[in-house]
Amino acid sequence: MQRLATAALFVVAFLYSTEQAVGSTKANAPCKNACGCKSRLLKRLDLYTSKYNDGISNERRNTEAYAKLVTAALTAVPTMRKKILPLLGAAADILDTCRAELATARPLVQTAMAKVTEAAGVYNTLQKLEDNLGEVKIEFGGSNLNLPVTKFTTKSLGALKQASCTGPDGEPQGLKLAFEHEENEPEPAKLITHGQIDLTCGTGASQNTACHGNVIDNQAHITIGLSFSDTSKDESGQWAAAPAKTKKTIHSNSADFIGDNTTAAHGALKAIRTAGATAPCSSLITDFNAFRNNPKFKLMVIKALLTNRLHRRKATQQSPKWMKRLTMPKVGKEPSTAPKHGKI
Repeated sequence: MQRLATAALFVVAFLYSTEQAVGSTKANAPCKNACGCKSRLLKRLDLYTSKYNDGISNERRNTEAYAKLVTAALTAVPTMRKKILPLLGAAADILDTCRAELATARPLVQTAMAKVTEAAGVYNTLQKLEDNLGEVKIEFGGSNLNLPVTKFTTKSLGALKQASCTGPDGEPQGLKLAFEHEENEPEPAKLITHGQIDLTCGTGASQNTACHGNVIDNQAHITIGLSFSDTSKDESGQWAAAPAKTKKTIHSNSADFIGDNTTAAHGALKAIRTAGATAPCSSLITDFNAFRNNPKFKLMVIKALLTNRLHRRKATQQSPKWMKRLTMPKVGKEPSTAPKHGKI
């Protein structure tokens, strides 16, 4: 019964840990604005570049450690040299593996850096376009329908937002960025795919009369704006039923600023994972665990154990009779079969 209870507890613990592991890799929600998308993409890139930079540092440390081992082997006394030489094979293997992993990761990381930088640059542009590009407002002013510059009371059309990405970036609460989440990380959002013309119009003394069914008089106010969104929108059919001064999108056109930049950046990060190059040169010659897991070191240990065992076996195979004769007091003639000079 006690064994059954122990087994049950083990199963429950295993299932719980599995559930936690699966839950921890739940996909993050997609980014929703230019600042958030740029920030997340750069943070994801940092996961890979940090590991790559650690690998470069480890390669330098391994090179130094291997050089010290070689120097020690060359300057050591013979007995110590015999102990050091077998370690050189494992150390050289660790260093070779380190350099090979960095060689695999290097072009992949460089490509990811270029692609992510390109996408981040486009997000900088999108951030300035995210709200709109301003508007032009015409107020006829009650005198006539002439259109001098003074009746353009608002002329912000084409104005870019100058604010940079500061403060909250709009990212969701509980956002988790780590290698275990990368597999399920959604592709960065494009955010802007279409440009559109927005229009409002009101006529009459208080501009409360819709323009679509009434003649524009000298009291009319007309506003034309340019904005962007991630969908194609055409509300020209609703214009006839719209109340006065209600903004409607009367035209929409493709404006995919980011193109395949986000796809390329996301794919470049995935390529590093696919190649198994997320943590190149993570083993150190100075770390015993790296030695212990190295195949050449394991072979050296097995060889040493087998050699010692063979020596012990040979020692135990000596004839007890010879040992007895060697220790017996000599009486009379020495047996003809006894070894000369005490050799066995």
